[in-house]
Amino acid sequence: MYALLSQEGNLYLIEKPGTYNYDEGMVEVKEHHINNIPSYVNSSKGIRFVLFEPYDIDLFEKSFERYAQIIHEKDLGYLMRRLSLNKNAVLLESGSGSGHATIFLSRLFRHVDSYEKDKRFYETTKRNILLFKVDNISLYHKDVIACSKTNYYDAILFDFKDACNIRYIEKAREVLKPGGIIIMYFPVVEQVMEAINNLQQAGFVNVSLREILLREWKTKPFRPKNIMLGHTAFLIEARKV
Repeated sequence: MYALLSQEGNLYLIEKPGTYNYDEGMVEVKEHHINNIPSYVNSSKGIRFVLFEPYDIDLFEKSFERYAQIIHEKDLGYLMRRLSLNKNAVLLESGSGSGHATIFLSRLFRHVDSYEKDKRFYETTKRNILLFKVDNISLYHKDVIACSKTNYYDAILFDFKDACNIRYIEKAREVLKPGGIIIMYFPVVEQVMEAINNLQQAGFVNVSLREILLREWKTKPFRPKNIMLGHTAFLIEARKV
């Protein structure tokens, strides 16, 4: 997979040399362009393109397959900050969805074990992992209850409807190392209330609750946009003693 970025700021992904037609004109990508990336090529309209290997953000925006609702980027950024533990840390994720958080977090951890019960979501995540050529993720088409490791994981991310249930929280306590962190992602207050009560009942400490809001601005003229991205989900964090 290769990326073409025009001087107009438009980004396209291509898989091999060939002729491609865009609004900026026809672009002929030859073998020598591929062999010397980053390289430049002009379209039939005289617009310059740069050819380069796409970054993760390019693949997410142009080729990532979304079957399930993903963790929003404003929340994912916070998750990545809170889960930046050390280069040898291992993460347990349950609720792979489309693999959005799975892939980004794999850049922070030595290894990620990800569990997904839904066959459709499992297949979508598997496809996306292959697209990003990630080799430190083990993906399981199972309920996380089936995880048999004890005191093994440095961190846990739970992002599925029933994660607030006491049986899943007790499973988290069983597999998490002492001092390890769990983060849970819920869209509704009822899940949050149940999860916090069960975390405290299971002996977790430093239980916190956050919601992250995002307001974009226009640059011509400089002013906030009229519509703000407010609630996406609540983030609960706690630690095992």
